Amino acid sequence: MDRLESYRENIKRLLKRYINIDYANVDVANQEVFDSETEQYIIISYGWGNNRRIHGCLIHIIIN
Repeated sequence: MDRLESYRENIKRLLKRYINIDYANVDVANQEVFDSETEQYIIISYGWGNNRRIHGCLIHIIIN
């Protein structure tokens, strides 16, 4: 396995830990968005909390 492929696999493995996080007092889930073509790896949080929509980027990694 070359170095770049090793980075990709390690990033995916580490970020998958964030998918099943339970948040207190809000109904929020995390979604993985992995794009090896553009080398971007993102965890998005979305849901509802305090009667407001929640949507944001929790983690964004780019391999240059």
